[in-house]
Amino acid sequence: MVIVYGADTQKMLQVYSYDGFQKLAAEINARPYTDPRRAILQRLVLNKAHPTEIDPDGRLVLPATLRGRLGLEGEAYFAGMGETFEIWKPETFAAVDAARMEKLLAEMGEDFDPLSLLGGEG
Repeated sequence: MVIVYGADTQKMLQVYSYDGFQKLAAEINARPYTDPRRAILQRLVLNKAHPTEIDPDGRLVLPATLRGRLGLEGEAYFAGMGETFEIWKPETFAAVDAARMEKLLAEMGEDFDPLSLLGGEG
């Protein structure tokens, strides 16, 4: 697995399978050298990645530097994102998620059904 810790303002860690990270790296490196987004992606994704493994007891051990970035002192919140997952400080996730949900409901209406997004093009 590969943990991407990105920009200093990022409030979570993104975790990819090794194969998933290799695909992401290939996509970034396929961008033209003249594309300024390539350099940004290389610095904030490829250059800020930490390979890791699940230990024999099924635990993902986060280095102290990555725990410090999030302010993790105890438990972490793991948010499933399909092919990847995110690691958050639980209180930070709750606050960010609440703010996102409030904005979404303001835009879509309180009776919004998230599965309705599957039915059409956005």
